[in-house]
Amino acid sequence: MNTIMKRIFKIMFWFLINSFFVAMLWLGYCQGIAGAKYVALFIAWFLIILSPFALNKKVYKQITKSVPQWMDITFDAAIVFFFVWHGAVITGIFYIIQMFFVAAGIMLNQEYLKEILKNKATGSSMAERKADNLPTYIEYH
Repeated sequence: MNTIMKRIFKIMFWFLINSFFVAMLWLGYCQGIAGAKYVALFIAWFLIILSPFALNKKVYKQITKSVPQWMDITFDAAIVFFFVWHGAVITGIFYIIQMFFVAAGIMLNQEYLKEILKNKATGSSMAERKADNLPTYIEYH
């Protein structure tokens, strides 16, 4: 029951945050409220600037998706189209790049989780793999 509540909380949090973002986009670009437009652009560029960190080993291990990936990609694609439609082409292009960084972080996370499960099944550890000079995951220091 506890994990179900955590999952529901994550989904509700995703919808809350993204609803706020969509509301700021709508109010800013469609209703002409300048402050809302600036908040929406701030959120978008904040995500864009932080997205390369999704490739950092310490970060991508923590990435958990609260909604199915197709839903997240559909949402992000709609945001890109919205920016381009309203003339913020540069923001739309960089938002696409942000999508790729996050997707790469998710794929690295999935590989990391597979490796953990594989190591638990075989009884080996990441330290043993490093000691054997076998390839390990990308580390940024």
